Amino acid sequence: MPRFAALLVALLALVVPAAVAFDPPEPDPVPQRWEFEFKPGPLRIAEVRVNGEARLYAYMTYDVANYSGEDLQLVPGFTLATSAGQVSPSGLGVPRQVTEHLLGRLQSPYLQDQITI
Repeated sequence: MPRFAALLVALLALVVPAAVAFDPPEPDPVPQRWEFEFKPGPLRIAEVRVNGEARLYAYMTYDVANYSGEDLQLVPGFTLATSAGQVSPSGLGVPRQVTEHLLGRLQSPYLQDQITI
């Protein structure tokens, strides 16, 4: 065991200084490409009936602001990962009626689904 501990300390000594030597990236004062301002809302769970069966769906709303002065295309994509290692891309296998139900429930004229936005 003592050799393992010494080896671990030696490896940490090699890794830590290299990680500390680099500064994190900072945004350009003059952006080279357009940028959106993105503010995520909380992740929520909704129970929606599909073909008579109640199912749970995770969803979130978010605000996106475009200050570029021109229309730009936004293609949002999200992935939900669970602690059990399951990975689900947003919208995959979600019936259109679920999206319509949630948009109706939230009742905001500014809401759009992930495709329309």
